[in-house]
Amino acid sequence: MTVDDEFRFALARLLSGQPRHPDLVHDLREGKLRLSVSTVALEAGRSRTLIGHARCKFPKVREEILKAIESGPTAARARDLLRSTTARITELEDQLAQVLSINAALELELTRLRTLTEAKKLRSVGSTK
Repeated sequence: MTVDDEFRFALARLLSGQPRHPDLVHDLREGKLRLSVSTVALEAGRSRTLIGHARCKFPKVREEILKAIESGPTAARARDLLRSTTARITELEDQLAQVLSINAALELELTRLRTLTEAKKLRSVGSTK
């Protein structure tokens, strides 16, 4: 993987709200993650100076980062994604609780029916003697 690729993948992770670097994960959770040349470099595990100025070694990557910065705040998108994901998790947890409750009721009913069936078998065996 080239250094260009590392920067681009880091940028993509930041834009999707899925950083890997612990400091950036913390910032995301706190709602403080900001897209910048520095955060992309940190996420990529590379020096900021490689993309930090107009005459840097990777001007195309720097241009992509600056365009992404202009297109909107990453932290806001990450917070929105986190909110919607949290809401979906809560909804799924509620559905799971309902399914577990129904399953428990069905297991109780199955046990009751098995007991009744066994009692009927015992009565019919006893009445044929």
